[in-house]
Amino acid sequence: MAKIFEDTPEIRGALRKVKDRVFWSEANSQILTKLFKARSNITDEYVKERFGVDIQNLSEMLTSGKLKPQELEAKGLKTIFHLHPPKGGFRGSLKNPEGRGGEVGYRRESFKQTIERMI
Repeated sequence: MAKIFEDTPEIRGALRKVKDRVFWSEANSQILTKLFKARSNITDEYVKERFGVDIQNLSEMLTSGKLKPQELEAKGLKTIFHLHPPKGGFRGSLKNPEGRGGEVGYRRESFKQTIERMI
């Protein structure tokens, strides 16, 4: 499962608490666009009706901070996405952090590849 959160100190603190059970990173607009198109039932027309932009521009607004995830939820868009296990499996252990050959924790570089295999 993937969830879009606003980048705040409170969220960062919560992620540090669960770092041994999840992996996370900042999402770019390309990943968000793929998530919206592949793992939600919204269309460009629906997004244009609610926000006045297409899905690509909505993703860019989210990553730049012009739009907050709470605003999506207020207008009826979900910020939770159910994902498949990654095609080809996880590259490392789910019991170790990324720096020690695992998959959990803050993922800088390998986040995009893993998420794309899960979409």
